[in-house]
Order: sequence, then structure tokens, then C-alpha cells
Amino acid sequence: MFWFYFYQEKGLFYVLGSGKLRLNPFINLVEIFQEELKKDPSLCILAEFREAVPEFSIPVFSAAVQEHRDKFSPPKKMALLVGGKLGYGLARLYQQNREKHGEEGFVNVFMERDEACKWLGLPDDWQPPSQEMLQAVTDQ
Repeated sequence: MFWFYFYQEKGLFYVLGSGKLRLNPFINLVEIFQEELKKDPSLCILAEFREAVPEFSIPVFSAAVQEHRDKFSPPKKMALLVGGKLGYGLARLYQQNREKHGEEGFVNVFMERDEACKWLGLPDDWQPPSQEMLQAVTDQ
């Protein structure tokens, strides 16, 4: 499942993915972000997937990224916070895909939140929002 929270005052779009992750909600989440990016092109993303298990294979994910790559504008910066080998592999695949298309330096993969926050320029004491503040992303 995916949840998100938009910190307008910080220019940050926070994403939390946990449990089993399906591809359609992921695409829906990207579309939600694109609407916010139209309003503020300087937005950054912190996407936390440390407790997530993708229900799609790397080839399926790679094909979806390629299919939607030209439809979506990249954020100013995107920090992908992952755990485990599969999550790290998928995140690096996404990073390499963007770099292959001339978008170097805007995606970085981390396994520690404090490193991701530092790279995004967030304050040292920054904490993610509580579960009650997050909005769920559905298949619709």
C-alpha cells in the first residue's frame, strides 16, 4: 500500500510504501505527484520503502518505468529510502534508467533516513508524518 503527505511549506512530497506494493497504485501515486509538481516545479520527494515488498517483477517494473517515463516530469530531487536487496535493486534500476536518459543527479538511493534527509536538505530533526496524517493511494 502507498500513502503520501505533501509538506507544502518544505517543498517536500513524502511517500510511504509498506506491505505488498502493486504497480497500479504506484502509477496513481506518480500521477498525484505530477499534479503537485505542476504547481511547484521545485518539489522534492522522499519515498520510503523500507518495509515494502513489491508484487511485481523487475522486468514488469522496468517496462512500466519506460512506458511512463516521457509522461512524467522529474522532481528537483528524489531520495529513495529502501531496505533489503530487492528494494535496493529496484531503486537502483529506476535511478539508472533516469540517468540513462540524461537525468543524472536527481535520484539517489539510501538505506538510512538521516542520510536521505541530509541529501534533500531537510533539518536534522525532521521526522515523517504520523500515520493519521497520511493519505492512502488506491487502485482507482
